[in-house]
Amino acid sequence: MARPAPKYDVFLNHRGPDTKKGFVIPLEQQLREEGISAFLDRHDIQPGDNLIENIKLSIKSADLHIAIFSRNYAHSTYCLEELDQMYQMSQKSQLIPVFYDVKPEHVRRPLQQGGPFEEAFKKHEKREDSENVQRWVRALQNVAEIKGFDRSEYSDDYQFRKQIVLEVMRIKFQRMQSFVVPAMLGTYTWVQHYQLPKQGEGFVSFAADCTNDVHVAISPEPRVMHLMEPMYDIVIGGWSNTRSAIRRRIHGPLVCEVPVGLIKTEHDSVCYLWVSIDSKTNLIQVGYGKEPDLSSVFCIYKDTDFIHRARYISFSSWDVPVTYSAVSVASLPSGEDSIEHMFQHMMEITITKEPSDLRFTVPPKLGAYNWARPFQLPEPGRGFLSFGAQCFSDVHIAISSKPDRETDPMYEIVVGGWSNTKSIIRRRAKGPDLWFADVGLIEPQNAVNYLWVCIDKQTEVIMVGHGKEPDLSSVFCIYKDTDFIREARYVSFSSFDVPVTYSAISVASLKSSTSEVTDLSAVPSSSANLPKHSCQVM
Repeated sequence: MARPAPKYDVFLNHRGPDTKKGFVIPLEQQLREEGISAFLDRHDIQPGDNLIENIKLSIKSADLHIAIFSRNYAHSTYCLEELDQMYQMSQKSQLIPVFYDVKPEHVRRPLQQGGPFEEAFKKHEKREDSENVQRWVRALQNVAEIKGFDRSEYSDDYQFRKQIVLEVMRIKFQRMQSFVVPAMLGTYTWVQHYQLPKQGEGFVSFAADCTNDVHVAISPEPRVMHLMEPMYDIVIGGWSNTRSAIRRRIHGPLVCEVPVGLIKTEHDSVCYLWVSIDSKTNLIQVGYGKEPDLSSVFCIYKDTDFIHRARYISFSSWDVPVTYSAVSVASLPSGEDSIEHMFQHMMEITITKEPSDLRFTVPPKLGAYNWARPFQLPEPGRGFLSFGAQCFSDVHIAISSKPDRETDPMYEIVVGGWSNTKSIIRRRAKGPDLWFADVGLIEPQNAVNYLWVCIDKQTEVIMVGHGKEPDLSSVFCIYKDTDFIREARYVSFSSFDVPVTYSAISVASLKSSTSEVTDLSAVPSSSANLPKHSCQVM
């Protein structure tokens, strides 16, 4: 009887003649020196073992898979079968692609004429079942989309292997550092807590394994806070995983709410999240992933009464236990990696129409729009609009796909509604609120408030901010609509129960390469456990 296959930390998938002697064996040795067990067929397959079955069991039991792509990799149907099995398991076991002497685009396009895999697949198409060939191609294409390691970016093999080993160690360490919070109904014990590098500034990233209700507190002190004491209480995937929200005290009123829940990517068995606070911009941001990135933000709130002493972090739950792991705190990214830098590139605009001298007053219209003279964005679904609004409350903006009427759907944005207590975004006139925050007009009563609105079909994002020009510190809404209204172009203004005088209306086009600089379409789209037609708010 063959012995049972032992469990390994890492499975090394590779083409032996290409990489075993010069790269894979030294990599396996470096991993073992760090206490990481790695499967390698040269000494992990014994006489009498069923080779194929043993490899399958080793892949299934490994916590992490490394696929090492080389020029002759695709000639091996064994390598391709292993790769397909590893990818199918990537929801439970992390997969790291290593591009040794090929580029990611070669793996992404295995049938490309003149590419290193072309000859191998011509042979496979003649000899192998067509369904198997298609399955292998899909596996290569899917794995090529996972962030990995490219040999061409390193000076020598040793440094290349060292970085791979460090990443494996990081993943293994993070998985070891986990704790379970039982159903706590949103209360925090502070027995285990973390600390940002500075008061009012920094981010925490973590993984959460649960069905709903991730609760994160960022407080001025590491203790149980009274109900009226200020602190940030962030709920992600609350209300049966249909909404996320921000409060300024525990169990207090919501100051920002979005119809977004927990979403696990196809490669992760847990949901990776981050929360940042920044006293310089007064912004609290929440996003998917392992570090702050404008492409992953789904909730942003500008707190005009920012809690500058907020620093200590704790975790809780609601009605189900939550397993937290991979908790890390750090300073906010700076320079070219900062969200501010990404925003500046994303919002490069070209003025196509200077501010109009037109000044007009809309009497109380209860949200009805006059389409006699609509304004027009430079192109459907993309553009920047700025204007002044003199009023006490209720600035109403409609962006429709028709020049002469409201459409369903269309974007309706209300700033300073409900007696200047909150702002909202809808997908049709007077429809349900898909985003809200307790942010209103900020100038003194009946002074001119300057506002701007930007929509971009390339990134599927609507943004709203205070001021005449785009600036991250002025943003109070970044909203990602996964069912973006691509023909939205024509703009009209309205009011509710008080007159609004509009002026200084200007339109601008967005930089054409916006999506290349910051691809906000990379944010995970709606999942099965979110309401149908829900939109993601950034």
